[in-house]
Order: sequence, then C-alpha cells, then structure tokens
Amino acid sequence: MSSGWDTEHGIVSESSIESRQLLHHEYEQDASFVGEKERAHENVSSGARDATLRHDRDVREDQMEGGLLAVGVCLWYLFSVVSQIMLKKSLLVLESMPLFVTLAMLVTGLPYNLVLWVSGARSVPKVPLLILLEIMPMALAHAAGTIGLVFSMASVSVAFTHIVKSLEPVFNALFGLVLADVNFSWPVYLAIVPVVMGVSICSISDASYSHFGLVSAMVSNVGYSYRNVRSKIFLHREDVSALSLDAVNLFAVIQALSACCVLPLVLLFEMPQSLEQGFWTRLLETNSSRFALRDLALAGICFHLYYEAAFKVLKYLHPLSHSIINTLKRVFVIGASIVVFHTSMNPLNGLGCVVALLGAGLYQYAVYRTSKS
Repeated sequence: MSSGWDTEHGIVSESSIESRQLLHHEYEQDASFVGEKERAHENVSSGARDATLRHDRDVREDQMEGGLLAVGVCLWYLFSVVSQIMLKKSLLVLESMPLFVTLAMLVTGLPYNLVLWVSGARSVPKVPLLILLEIMPMALAHAAGTIGLVFSMASVSVAFTHIVKSLEPVFNALFGLVLADVNFSWPVYLAIVPVVMGVSICSISDASYSHFGLVSAMVSNVGYSYRNVRSKIFLHREDVSALSLDAVNLFAVIQALSACCVLPLVLLFEMPQSLEQGFWTRLLETNSSRFALRDLALAGICFHLYYEAAFKVLKYLHPLSHSIINTLKRVFVIGASIVVFHTSMNPLNGLGCVVALLGAGLYQYAVYRTSKS
C-alpha cells in the first residue's frame, strides 16, 4: 500500500496533497456547521430569555398598576367619606355661616396646589385672559354646586343629601344634550326613572326632609353637572397640553376661581353681621368651636384630594368601571353618615336609597352601552 511519499526524492505526492486538502475542507465544513448550530442555539436561548424577561416585567407592571389602582380607589373613598363627615360636623357649629364654610371648602386646596406648582412637581397652568373667560362659567357653576351642597347638608342629613345627589347623572345627560349635542338612546333615559323614583320615596319618608335641603341639593346637581360637561368639552381643545391644563390642573384653576366668586358673598352677607354679634370672638373661646374650624379645614383638604384621587384613578380604569365606583362611593358616604350621626332610616327610606343608587348604576351602564354601539 502506498504511503503517499516519493521514496526516491523524499517528498509528498500530488494525490496525497489533494486528499489532505479534501479532508481539511470537510473538517472546516463540519466545524462551520457545528458553529452555526451553536450560534442558532444561543440565539434561541437569548430570545427565550428576552421573552421571559419581558413577561416578568409585564407581570410586575400589572401587579404594580393593580396595587396603585387599589390604593387610589381606597384613597378616593376615604377622602370622600372624610370630607362629607367633617363638613357635616363643622356645620353643626357653623350653621349660621354656610357661605364662609363654602369658601373654606374651596380655598383650602389652594396651598397644596401652590406647593406642587412652585416645586415643579406639577406643570404650572397657563391661563391667558381668553382662556380665563372660557373657564369662568365652569368656576361659577362649581361655586353654585358647592354652595348648594353646603346649604343642603346644613339643613338635612348627609344621607338624604347624597341620595338626592344620585340624580346628578340626569342633569349630566340634559347638559350633554344641550351643550355637547350628545343624544343618548332610550335605555339611558329609561334608566333615569328608578333614580327619580328612589329620590321621591326618600323625600316623603326621610325624617330630616325639608324643601330647602332638597332644592339646595338639586342646585348642587345642576352646578356640578354643568361644570362636568363644560370641562369635558374644554379638555378636548388642541392647545390643552401647551397650556398645561390637564384635568387635575383645570380643576385646581376652577377651585381657585370659585373661591374668588364666593369671597364677595361672604364679605357682603355674612361678615358684617358676624362681626357685630361677636361671632368670631365666641368661636375662638370654646373648644367645640375650635374643633369645628379644624374639622372644616380637614373637610376642605379632603374635598380637593377626593377629586384629585378620582382623576388619578380614571387613568387606570375603563370609564364604565370609574362610573360604577363613583356611584358606589355614595353608598359608603351614606353608610358612614348613618353610623357617625346615628341617622334613623326606616324601611321605606332604605328602599328609596337602594332604588336610587341602583338606578344610578343602571344609568351609567346604559350610557356605556350606548357609547359602544
């Protein structure tokens, strides 16, 4: 058998060289194939790792979002309940100064907003004259709504005020039709019927009922509903971002302007008489009066934070879910007021409350279904 060497000259033959070149080429091909397999395996492993990391990140984000939503809803309910309970407690002492109480409710959130604006934690809204004139009707409506709320709670129970307040969606629908040309289907208007029935049942059976309390709560419904519809229209402007007037900043501006609207009423109708009668001197001399001022300050702060929490929660919720949670909020307010103030509620009154709140929930659902269709 030939060894591939030329024994005479001591060199490798041509056939041996070709054979070795072929073997070397085959080895390189095998090595290249193995390398490609390894790289493909590494790419698959890397893609799997990336997909796992993305999934874990999405799970963590969902968990964090769910946690933030739960905290937001709890704060929303807490601020709402505390603001209404503290407002009623302060009115038990300050019932002769409802306009002053209204002013305090509107102005106590201003320092909170100023801190956020000055510190840069929130963009400072830009409000030129033309924009100011456009926002002013919303501020007047908000002022009227808050005055109606305070006057109603000063004359009737918290429970009755909030049962009447469940009629607010009715006025939202009416102002939506008039101002925004939003025409709902018949199920929406039909859902209003149980709300009206529930409020009517409560009106004839509530022990604290008064015509003034009912009318004041209705004024609050009209004012807040007009503000809601006009605010939604305003927030669809193209220059909202440039003006830094998102929903939260817009509400802060409305609050400040509303306080400016109520201040002249306080100075004109309540301040002179209170000074003549030495009201403020007597107010600061008793512990119960000082506690009333403390309760009023807490009510005003929670009143502002309640709206802010509601806006924050809306970011994470479907509008239908947000509306249902907002309706259920009144259940907690009514329940807390019954416990704190020992409000008596007979079976007929309880039936009216349930019917009104269920009607409000049906209304929100009907609006959602209409918007989807």
